[in-house]
Amino acid sequence: MRLWTLFATFFINLVLLFTACSSDDKNAGGTSEAENSIAITDKEIAGVTQKGPFTKGSNVTLYELNFRTRAQTGKSFIGKISDSTGSFSINKIELASQYALLQAEGYYLNEITGKVSASQIALNAISDLSERDNVNINLLTHLEYERAVWLANENETTIKNAKVEADKEIFSAFGVEYDGDRFEDLDIFGNGDADAALLAISVIMHSGRTEGEFSLALANMAMDLEKDGKWDDAKAIAEAADNSFETDTAQIRKNMEDWNIAKTIPDFAPIVEYFWNDAFGLGRCTAKREGEIRPDNNSHSRYYGEDFVCKKGHWYLLGEKQASSSSHTGESSIAESSSSSARRSSSSRQSTATIDPPYTENMAIVDPEVLALLGTCNGDNENAIKKAFNISFICKSGLWYTLLLADMEQDSWFNPDITYGTLTDERDGQTYKTVVIGTQKWMAENLHYAGENASEELAANMANEVLCPSGDEEYCEKAGYVYSWTAAMNISPTYATRHSSTIPIDAVHQGICPEGWHVPTQEEWNTLLIFVTPSYQTILDPKQTHSLKALDSWIYNEKDYAPTNTTGFSVLSTSCQYGYNGEDMGQCAAFISTTYSDERYSGINFYYWKDDVDIGGRKFDIKASVRCVENTAP
Repeated sequence: MRLWTLFATFFINLVLLFTACSSDDKNAGGTSEAENSIAITDKEIAGVTQKGPFTKGSNVTLYELNFRTRAQTGKSFIGKISDSTGSFSINKIELASQYALLQAEGYYLNEITGKVSASQIALNAISDLSERDNVNINLLTHLEYERAVWLANENETTIKNAKVEADKEIFSAFGVEYDGDRFEDLDIFGNGDADAALLAISVIMHSGRTEGEFSLALANMAMDLEKDGKWDDAKAIAEAADNSFETDTAQIRKNMEDWNIAKTIPDFAPIVEYFWNDAFGLGRCTAKREGEIRPDNNSHSRYYGEDFVCKKGHWYLLGEKQASSSSHTGESSIAESSSSSARRSSSSRQSTATIDPPYTENMAIVDPEVLALLGTCNGDNENAIKKAFNISFICKSGLWYTLLLADMEQDSWFNPDITYGTLTDERDGQTYKTVVIGTQKWMAENLHYAGENASEELAANMANEVLCPSGDEEYCEKAGYVYSWTAAMNISPTYATRHSSTIPIDAVHQGICPEGWHVPTQEEWNTLLIFVTPSYQTILDPKQTHSLKALDSWIYNEKDYAPTNTTGFSVLSTSCQYGYNGEDMGQCAAFISTTYSDERYSGINFYYWKDDVDIGGRKFDIKASVRCVENTAP
């Protein structure tokens, strides 16, 4: 009996031992497959960092990841990009596990413009260093990262398996067939199909966008993919398709060739073309469909409803001039010269204002660097809008001009990188964006109050005001209204002819502004201007106003005076001549202060041709815009 008991006990323990071992194998590292943490000792990792190539001297940081959670442990190693190809190496790497996050951050060669980017970006790659000594960091590894980590943690699988699934999903989002290539092996100068896909997807996501807009679009797509592996933001897809249709892939190839970095540039143009073909619902242009006409059926597209015709293997916007016929080759394909030669038709974007902005010939762009980026303006792209140096330009009668306010989309002038607040005017329910600059909180747009639910006093003081001198309310909704000084101060118009000592103006004067806000004094305007001007400048030096001006609406003069709107204040160029009569549209913007003397108030004028403002006396009846400032500091 005792022998049987001993045998039974031994058998049970043996079963428990095998069960425990099986459980350990299953859950090692938090995965459902047998996987063990592998320490990395004295490792060297090399690779290339590409959007286009990151510039020499940029940092590449390797972060150790926890084997189970794939979270950063706090341990890191830093390397630098050593040449114009974006090459880097990091040596003497010591990690507790094989998983690492590599991040490249810096400026890069932008294949769209052919120049070094105007701002920096950061791209990520996650890698199992136990199986490789080379890791390339690129746009696809960046999109892969968040999705792969989510899959590995959610499904308790290995990073390797998670990356394979993520890579299939990302390629599928762009209509590319996945053939097993690892994203961290891809190179925009490689000669494989997956290398071509990397470059094509880079072009698709960056075309028509500034570096900042590109970074935001990339972040939004990564978030969209993270939990379900699907890019289902219909508006974002349509925007990328529109931009891809408008891009010149032949010029992009030339830009990259001019870098003199590599002999090979993969045949990426067909992938770009097929992407917008599919997004527009056109399908492939085959020999059987020659001459077929189909509309863009994507309701989110700028070309929605416009007809495309199938000619010699490519879709063209109906009526556009087509490229000469030739066979498609991998080096310089007809797809690159034909599909991308189509540009926005003259009917697809007309001015939304009823007044015609004064695009006079003396305002035309002459800067050769800008014109090189914009290309030719002709009848085929009349009213087309393109960006250069973050500023929008419009093609009019064979010349390029800065896009003026009347042709701008509503609210397009705000800085997308700024977190704005909001102010709701209880009198009429209108909501305004607000922005904190230094110790002040300002309205980030001009007042557009017409006297709704006004007190008897305010109604009387505004009774004879012409708030929108142009008569175009759609334009004035963008520009805001203009006010005489007495109306802005909410005092009787009769004070315009009285001696200054009798005018009832408070130190903090609400005037026409909403409750809790007031019309700024000249001193408050000066506080704003001093804050945005470098501290090393003297009080006599010009104030630096480019950071206060909206990117568009201002005539482009030269780079030194070009707007940046980094503060988000978004000054629009309207007029300084009695309120939007068009004589100096694009050249000037005028604002009111409460400060006054001798039948004149202190006006603040911004100009396109200098990085400074004029602060001087304007007669009380000369109209200008109102920006309100909050009563107390934020």
